[in-house]
Amino acid sequence: EPDLNAYWNTLVGVQLTEQQAAVLDAIAESPSVTIGVLEANTGMDTEELVDVLDVLLLQVLVEQDESNYRLAEHLREKLG
Repeated sequence: EPDLNAYWNTLVGVQLTEQQAAVLDAIAESPSVTIGVLEANTGMDTEELVDVLDVLLLQVLVEQDESNYRLAEHLREKLG
């Protein structure tokens, strides 16, 4: 299994927890996702996800549009 944390750490220059890296990875897989999709993709429950998303939003790694989440624009540009 690839080291997601190392991948994101290199890309964003931020040290993430395993959970944060997993959520970021799940968000990166589509243009935008809801918490329901993230629950299915990560196996985390809503409460865990909200905590992780709050941190990712604070770090400006993720953008929120009502109930949809997507990678922040600077990350989308890096990933092409």
